Amino acid sequence: MNEHPKKYINDMTRREIASYLTKRGHPPYRAGQICEWIYRKRAKSIEDMANLPQDLRDHLEKYFTVVRLREKLRLISRTDGTTKYLLRLPDRRTVESVYLPHPRGATFCISSQVGCAFECRICATGTMRLKRDLTPGEIVDQIRFLEEQIQSSVVTGKRNPAPGARAFSNVVLMGMGEPFANYDNVIKAIHLMIDEMGIGSRRITVSTCGIPKKIVKFADEPFEVGLAISLNSPFESRRKKLMPVAGKTPIKELMDAARLYFDKKGRMLTFEYVMVDGMNDRLRDAFALADLLRGLPAKLNLIAFNPFPGSRYVPPEESKIRKFQAVLESRGQKATLRKSKGSDILAGCGQLGARPRKRGHK
Repeated sequence: MNEHPKKYINDMTRREIASYLTKRGHPPYRAGQICEWIYRKRAKSIEDMANLPQDLRDHLEKYFTVVRLREKLRLISRTDGTTKYLLRLPDRRTVESVYLPHPRGATFCISSQVGCAFECRICATGTMRLKRDLTPGEIVDQIRFLEEQIQSSVVTGKRNPAPGARAFSNVVLMGMGEPFANYDNVIKAIHLMIDEMGIGSRRITVSTCGIPKKIVKFADEPFEVGLAISLNSPFESRRKKLMPVAGKTPIKELMDAARLYFDKKGRMLTFEYVMVDGMNDRLRDAFALADLLRGLPAKLNLIAFNPFPGSRYVPPEESKIRKFQAVLESRGQKATLRKSKGSDILAGCGQLGARPRKRGHK
């Protein structure tokens, strides 16, 4: 009996698998076969990998397993078709992933942690506190799971995508957790997305509440991934109230890191600004925000706060948000009012981790 818990073989890169095999006398090309089974043929176990020698399969079965997430609950929005999945992890904890349909291609919103340690008061996940990090395989398998749902027409009710067609256009790490607090696993997961799943780096976006040292480190990674930063106030005191942990970082330090990322990658940044009635929606906030972003090539998304059970905040009236937007644009800062999808099933921005009623689930 194996005394040690099995490792997830899909936590490993192709190079790591090849190194493991060659040390044990197996040819390195077997690593390519294993990755093909995991990411192309979607094998659910080592034993499924039929073109591997039986002795190799027996050895791998002894020490490894293939992590596959299982559906526990599915909720489908009645207003826009957004679908939220509660997925069961091997240790029986759960994590949420979201399918966001769009006429020009779907977006997959995936998670990087179970819970979150940053305790942002405008985010339901923060009320859970951090349970654990997701492994690279658990992060990437959310994409595999969602893609299988699309290709089997479970979600869309339409014909399957054409052979070889991608079932989605973008992947965003904007789900549960702070990706940069699980930095090494997220970086490895991105490599697996690019190298094994064939997802272009420019179709991947990482969303952070703002950890300057990790943003600087991220700028040195060898891929060109989009970066979205949750700002939520141009003032230190207000930002700290909304984002207690992230708000401890001086805004100037955060903006310096953002500028460095742009300088190194040449990719336009995205700033997310969740608007909360009476907290960060004043016209003086808009003027200060425009000044803060001046000279930095960046998109600014204005998002009305999405209420969740237990929150004391409410979103501003849309007319107030429009006035805020008009001030920004009068100062030369383009701002988009981004409407959250799936709010009726608690799948909107900041709502993951809240437990919805089972209305509308299948």
